[in-house]
Amino acid sequence: MNRTRFPLIVMGLIALVCVLIGRLIYLQWIQYDVLTALAHNQIQKTQKISAFRGGIYDRNDVPLAISKQVYSAYAVPVKIQDPSEWAKRIAPCIQLPLHAVLNSVKPNTSFVWLKRHLTDTQLQALRTLNDPAIGFLPEYKRVYPHGSLAAHVVGFTGMDSQGLSGVEYYYGSALSGQPGKQVLESDPLGVPIPLGKTTVIQPALDGNDVQLTLDLTLQYFTEKYLKEGVERMGGRHGQAVVMDPHTGEVLAMASYPTFDLNQWQTDVAMTYGNPVVTDVYEPGSVFKLITVASALEEGTVTAGTVLEVPETLTIASDVIKEAHERNAGETDQKSIEDIVKDSLNVGVSLVSQDLGNEKFFRYIQHFGFGKSTAVGLPGETGGLVRPFTDWRAVDTATIAFGQGIGVSSMQLATAVSAIVNGGILVRPRIIQGVKTDTTHKLARGIRRNRILTQDTANEMRSMMESVVHSGTAEHLKIPGYRIGGKTGTANKPSPTGGYYADRYVASFVGFLDTPSLVLLVMVDSPEKSIWGSTVAGPIFRRIALSAIDYYGASPIH
Repeated sequence: MNRTRFPLIVMGLIALVCVLIGRLIYLQWIQYDVLTALAHNQIQKTQKISAFRGGIYDRNDVPLAISKQVYSAYAVPVKIQDPSEWAKRIAPCIQLPLHAVLNSVKPNTSFVWLKRHLTDTQLQALRTLNDPAIGFLPEYKRVYPHGSLAAHVVGFTGMDSQGLSGVEYYYGSALSGQPGKQVLESDPLGVPIPLGKTTVIQPALDGNDVQLTLDLTLQYFTEKYLKEGVERMGGRHGQAVVMDPHTGEVLAMASYPTFDLNQWQTDVAMTYGNPVVTDVYEPGSVFKLITVASALEEGTVTAGTVLEVPETLTIASDVIKEAHERNAGETDQKSIEDIVKDSLNVGVSLVSQDLGNEKFFRYIQHFGFGKSTAVGLPGETGGLVRPFTDWRAVDTATIAFGQGIGVSSMQLATAVSAIVNGGILVRPRIIQGVKTDTTHKLARGIRRNRILTQDTANEMRSMMESVVHSGTAEHLKIPGYRIGGKTGTANKPSPTGGYYADRYVASFVGFLDTPSLVLLVMVDSPEKSIWGSTVAGPIFRRIALSAIDYYGASPIH
């Protein structure tokens, strides 16, 4: 070797050793914290800890919605050598089409959901495969023990337990709680190591339970008889409300047709809102209660007033007619009770003319029409009430018998409750309270507002009783029990203007004295009959009988 080159080689080696030592010092000392953090990031994965969603219960603590722990399966596509063969083994285990499994396995990815919320059978089938490309994570699944019962009230959640309708949506913040965070040891691909270390950095806060005012037994009978009645009359749709007129507590709220909360995704044609609070319809003759109560309160008529009531009434170019022809020789002299008892359109139109547009409109507002009741459910309507300054000459007369005004069943039941309870408008409520492990926070206090005197309310109750005792709903009597109500039959308005000649809304709203309840039933577009007394009335009576039996109410002797 050339003597002159040897020193150069030695110096080069020394320089290389110095560089390596310097690099080692740089990495081990100067960059130690940075590199340690990078290493931890490569072997750690931050994961959300699902919070346990609170349950929904009826007033007697019967569960309507609960959460249970299930497992969801994920796949690690980069660990799959032959996707086609792999998919053939996996698809039967989770009851999915082969192409769906194959399409989910995207190449060069380290995580894809394979199947959320596995059944016990599916979980066992996948675990038996012992496939390194499949992992499992715990989650919570919402379960509804009573299927379709109170479906429109309770509502449902999505795949990630987010409320999508009903109480599940409206009280989502109370039910959902707060998710937490944990750090899992992972492999270089970011896939959690099954037996790796888990560190909780923020614990999940479980959601609270929500207790409803509903009574599941009354809810069952209400739904049962509503369904049977709607189907018997060939109706398109039906609604029913049972409430305590003194507290505003809604004891049953039903809409038919309904759906199974555990299978809500399968019925794409179903409307998932709650028609009792979202839908508007013209109430027909049940609204005569509001008109007469307003006139009595204002003093334009008294209980002893007798009016000359012809069979027709002409207002400008419009003619008001009675729904039924009078018997031969029947007098035109009608008392206020006759007008309610026999449901006289012309009679109540005359009452509204004496009351006047402005005063009538003010009482309509006092009864809660034109604004939502704030019962505590999403999507509630305020109804359709035009300002009195927009009314035509005939509008006062037609609104008097429930045509030309739009209401919801919840509004109507609330308004009639004010008559039944002695003249006090009580805000309805569907929530009894929110419960935690240590406390039970009751819902807001009862909101009361007197809109009628006790005397006016008593006179109206007496008239409602006469409807059942000797009027249009005489066949609905329940011997031994005080019961009152009002029938309603209204032409349905056409979207193109005017009214359908062959479509009606039939309704009945009334009360039981013992137990003290207000019941409303509405049937949309019945085919076998159109009258509230024969369509909605029998449903009302069957629900009332079930309530009497349930509460063990004794007859009056």
